[in-house]
This record gives sequence, C-alpha cells and structure tokens, in this order.
Amino acid sequence: MDPETIKLIFGIIGTILATFFYISPAVPCYKLYKGELNHRNYPGILLACSLFNCILWFVYGIELNELMVYVANSSGAIITELWLLCYIYYYAEQNLLYGIVFNVEILLSLIGILLVFHYPIHNPDTTGKVAMIFNTLMYAAPGEKMFTVYKTNNYKILPISTSICGVLCSTSWLIYGIYLGDISMIFPNALGVVFAVLQIIVFIIAYNRAKTQGILKVDDGKGSAPLVKEDEQKEEKVDV
Repeated sequence: MDPETIKLIFGIIGTILATFFYISPAVPCYKLYKGELNHRNYPGILLACSLFNCILWFVYGIELNELMVYVANSSGAIITELWLLCYIYYYAEQNLLYGIVFNVEILLSLIGILLVFHYPIHNPDTTGKVAMIFNTLMYAAPGEKMFTVYKTNNYKILPISTSICGVLCSTSWLIYGIYLGDISMIFPNALGVVFAVLQIIVFIIAYNRAKTQGILKVDDGKGSAPLVKEDEQKEEKVDV
C-alpha cells in the first residue's frame, strides 16, 4: 500500500474521530442543562481553544489543499460553536442576550482571523505554526482541572469522554502528519496523545479513590466541590 493511500485512510479515520471529539462536549453541556455540573467546573477554555484551532486548521487545509484537514475542521468549528453558545449561556447565568452578544464577538474575532491568515498573510508555514500552538492548547486545556481532580478526587469535573476521544483523534492525526511530513501536525498531536493519556490516568485514580472512600461529589454552585460521604448524604435525606 503506497503512502498516499495510507495517509488518506488515516485522514478519513482522523476526520471521523475528530467529529466524535468535537461532539464529546455534549456530555458536560447536558450536565450543565440538568444542573449536575456548575459552569465554573467546566473547562470553558477548551471550547474557545477548540474553536480557534478549527478555524486556523481550516485555513491551513485550504492553503495546502488537504481535503481531510479542512473538512474535519470546518465541521468541528460549527459543532464547537454550538457548545460554546451553550456554555456562555450558563456562564452568564442563563442570560440569553448576554450569551448571544458575547458569542457574536467571538465569531467576529474568528472571521477576522480567517481573513487575515488567508489573504494578507497567506503563508501555510505561518498558519501551520500558529495552528500548532492552538492545537496544543486545545489538547492541554482540560489539564487545568487535573490538579484539582487529583487533589480532591472530584473526577466529575474532568470530561473523560473528551480525553478518550482526544487519544484516538490525536493518534490518527499524528500518523497523518507523519505521512504528510508536517511538523505542525506531528508536534501538537504527539503532545495531544500524552495530555489525553495523563487526563485518563488522573481520572481513573480519582475515581478509584472516590469509590474506595465512599464519597460523592456535590457541586455547591460556587465552583467548589466538597466531598460528602454517602452515608452522610443518606442521613441528610432522612432528616429532610
């Protein structure tokens, strides 16, 4: 099998997995809707980095004429924009007008980035390097919660679905980048594998500790997550 065919296969796989990666925030967004997760405990920076990342890779894919790259990231930008709108809505304490205005500002910034990188600059090497930075930030974004999760055993604030999708997605694009011979794709996706694996390890450690100690995570609405014994919670319910 020639390298171009292998690259195409992993490009298709990477595009499919990237779609799942961008859909995975649906889990924490649903928890926001159900009131099971406070917006302060959700790494909103992940959504912002993902959106900027998608726009830059979309431009990069067009400039290199790499179909799989701009297809994956154009769909990713649309999906992520929906989750970002949801996050901002709850961040603004369900103020729809504020959420829309704030989101429009982000969209205008993204359009500006797209126009600047595609027309005045129009340099694939420059676009690739900047995209590489945002790609790294996107994979590392959930890491801001890793220390808190490890310290408090509050595994629920670490989006494990995103981490699992991150491992699969970054691995596919890493292989794609190797066959393309593009360091801008190789470097961030190699780090993406490492970051995602670390997040999964921390999640498993915190989950096992919480299960062993018999504790539940309670979101007090202030961004903190006090640990409550299961028997204590049962006693509180009885008192009520």
